[in-house]
Formats: sequence, C-alpha cells, structure tokens
Amino acid sequence: MRRFIQVSFVLFTAGVFALSAEAQRRGRGRGRTTQAAAQPTEPPNSEQIAAELGVIQWGWTHDQVIETYRRRLAADYLPLLKNKGQVEQDRLMQERDAVIANLRRSYLLLNGAVPQRRWDTSFVGSEYTHNNNESMLVYEDTRTGVREFFFFFNDRLWKRFQARNVPRGTQVDFSTFVASLDGLFGAPGLRRMRTDQADRIEAAFWQNPTTRLRVIDHSTFYGAFCLVYEDKSVLARLSELRRNMPAKVENNTPGSLPQETVVGNVDADHNTDIVDRVTGKIRRVQAADAGAAASASVRATSGSSGSTGTGSSLNSGSSSGSSTPGDGLGGLRGL
Repeated sequence: MRRFIQVSFVLFTAGVFALSAEAQRRGRGRGRTTQAAAQPTEPPNSEQIAAELGVIQWGWTHDQVIETYRRRLAADYLPLLKNKGQVEQDRLMQERDAVIANLRRSYLLLNGAVPQRRWDTSFVGSEYTHNNNESMLVYEDTRTGVREFFFFFNDRLWKRFQARNVPRGTQVDFSTFVASLDGLFGAPGLRRMRTDQADRIEAAFWQNPTTRLRVIDHSTFYGAFCLVYEDKSVLARLSELRRNMPAKVENNTPGSLPQETVVGNVDADHNTDIVDRVTGKIRRVQAADAGAAASASVRATSGSSGSTGTGSSLNSGSSSGSSTPGDGLGGLRGL
C-alpha cells in the first residue's frame, strides 16, 4: 500500500511538472506572437490625407488640374486688382496669366526623347518611366517655393509629389519632421528604416481607402522633405501599366524607387557626370539639382505674384465645387 502511494505521488508530481512546462512553453509562444503582432506591417489610416489633398481628385486630366489652379489664381488676384490704376491692373493681370502659361508649358509627355529627360536625374527621376503613356505637370508656388509634380497615366492623375523646402538655417531633421506628421495624421506612420543606417528613417507611410502617402527625405542634396500621394488602385497595377520597363540602376537616394537609365539613341552627352553616377555621389551643384534647373521653365518671370498659397481643407474645408486646390500644406504650415 505504501509503495502504491509512493508511485502515485511520483506520477502526480511528474504530471504537474509536465503541465507546468507545457504552460510555460505556450506562454512563451503567446509572448512571441504578441510581440510580433505589435510590429505594424500596414500604414495607419488617416482621414487627414483627404483633407490635405483638397479638391483635386485621382483620375483628373492635366487640363482639369490646370483649370483648378487658374480659378484659384483668378480668385487670389481679384482683391489685388481693386482700387488700382489701369497700368497696375494690367501688370497684375499679366503676372497672373504668366503663372498659368508657365503651368501649361510645364506639361511633359514622358516619351523617352532627350527634351523629355531633363528631370531624369532630379529627385523625381525615380517616380516615373518613359514610353508607358506617362506624363507630368509641374507647378511652383513662387511665394513659398513649394514645388508640386503631378503624374499621369494616359492623362489620368495618379500621383502627386510635393517638395516642401526645409528652411535654411534650421536644425529640423527628417526624424523630427516625421514625428510632427504623426500628430497631424493622427497616428505614428509606418517607418521603413535605412539598410545602411538602421537608426535612420528612410520613409514613413500613411494611407486611407484610396491613397497611400509616402514621406521621404531629399534634404541632403535638394533641401526638401517630400510628400508623395499615390492612387492605391494604380499602385496595384504598376507592373501591368509599365510594360516598357528600361534597365534599372541602383538609386542611393533614401525613400526613392529604382531609377531608370537612359535607353535608346540620344544626342546629348550623358557622361559629363559619370564619376558621380558611378560612385553614387553628386559633387557639382548643377548635377545635384537638375530639377531646380528644369523648374526655371515653370517659374513666373516676374517674381512673387503676391497671391496666397493654395488652400487646404484643414483650414477652409473643401468640396467638389471649390476653386481652392489642396496643397498638402494646410496642417504642415505650422510645423
């Protein structure tokens, strides 16, 4: 009887330890699952994206975008024309019309010809391809210096790239800028860290049902933080839409997409900066900001127009009938 009790006790003790070990193993498994689940894999949703985009909608033609800015400029200049003499009124109207004319002339069909490649080495060079029915429209606010690039497939808007200048003399780094956007968009953005410097942010992402927002750092060479709004339905079809994919080279600019190389027969000499392109470094100012040189064609020659910046739904609200296009600056103006 005593032996039976001893054997039973040993078996009971062994069973208890076995159950305890199993519970601990499962607990550790749940801990790992919880820890893995704590790492987000999708960008957070933000209603603020629609507010920042304003009235301009995906699928618009470039003429619709231009017309929106034309109506906005007409409204901006109207109070400036009041109580002015004829000579001053004529000057202001010519200034206004010059801004719209420059915007119209900036429309570029990306067909691979040399004149259409002047943006290829700029900070937007990796945002498009040639010979895939893509095109681009460029608008520069002469008052703020903010540049906007509108990208189209078959003349249908799908991407809006905004380069927001970093004020000179400030100590705002990209991490601080992204942290400020966390508050604006209502949730911490999904961070993608750089592979060469794991403690530095390469890009941050937010989304809503129709749009993905990608924020990237181009402050080193171009002095700008960039907000890239993209139509998610087009993003899902890029491989289908871009059937003529040229050879790619490694792009060392953080947050950018792979950049295409020049293909086909061209007349221009593209080897003037061969050392810079091979080493991944840009030493000459004109090579570092080819986009700035290209943007000269869309600047108003008369300097500051005196008009206010494009509005944002954050400040004034927006509707489909509004003449004020969103510029993605509404919530950013105070940052």
